Amino acid sequence: MKATAEWRKFALFCQRLAAMLRTGIGLIQAIDMLVLDELDLKEKRKLDLFRRALYSGVPFPQALRYVIPYEYRASVCRLDQVPDVPEFLSRLGAHVTARSDVVGTVLKQAVYPLVLIASTASTVLFFILVLVPRYADFFNESGLPLPGILRVMMILSAGLSSPVFAVISSVFGVGLLLLGSRRTIQWFKQRVGGGDGRADLFWMLGIMLQSGVPLIKAVEVVSPSDKTIEQRWRNFRLALLGSGRLAENAYLYLGLTRYQRELILCGERSGRLAVSLIDVAADLVAADQAQLKQTVAWVQPVMLAISAVTIVFSVYITMIPVTSLINYNL
Repeated sequence: MKATAEWRKFALFCQRLAAMLRTGIGLIQAIDMLVLDELDLKEKRKLDLFRRALYSGVPFPQALRYVIPYEYRASVCRLDQVPDVPEFLSRLGAHVTARSDVVGTVLKQAVYPLVLIASTASTVLFFILVLVPRYADFFNESGLPLPGILRVMMILSAGLSSPVFAVISSVFGVGLLLLGSRRTIQWFKQRVGGGDGRADLFWMLGIMLQSGVPLIKAVEVVSPSDKTIEQRWRNFRLALLGSGRLAENAYLYLGLTRYQRELILCGERSGRLAVSLIDVAADLVAADQAQLKQTVAWVQPVMLAISAVTIVFSVYITMIPVTSLINYNL
């Protein structure tokens, strides 16, 4: 799907680059091979900009801004260096792949309710804008009294077909296409399977720790892409830098559960903090996915009921001229 295509391409880039670096191929030589093999012109330009940045002496994490997805750019590209580049790329690629799979699954689940909404709305608009005016002409020409429900629908039809409504809907549609589509996709990728944006933060912290980045440095550079938790993350970071108590401050400022707090606390005590942070991120995703699946499961029968009512209403509207003629003749 287009919404996750950028993530999948970046994950593949990470996997290929990490594999070449592990075999002993130099970074610049590996990038040169990836540029030569890339067939997509847009991706080729991005890789070329990445290569030129490395040639000019830009640190590897900062040069990644040309190829990394928007959601991870703010955190990764603030690093000065990564001690273990192949490990970092492998972990980051695996994480991006997992998030892409999660978002793709939810998108597939959301297709059916969206189709129901679109079909129901289009059916209602077709009757109001197309059939109702013709029915009104029929009643006027035949001299039959206009039913009350058609009078109400005529008012709606006149309002929806007015030039003012046409202008407003056109402006809204163009604005949605130009401005809303990208932001909608970004919002969707931030929220879906992200534990309200917190999962990515803990994942990035865990990945950086596993790659040799010190905790304090990782906390300083990791930045949330979800604007709704920026202030909470800022308060958490200030409290952590002041006290050094990661689990307690995450519990207080980021709204973790007691289970998640204990998981981080045990990781701090056992020296497996990176693993526990990634486990907390996975738990946030699982909880978020359970809630989303429950919402989708609730929405589907509701939309089916609305569609059924729309079908019955459509049949009733279609039969109005016939029933009116029968009643008039009787």
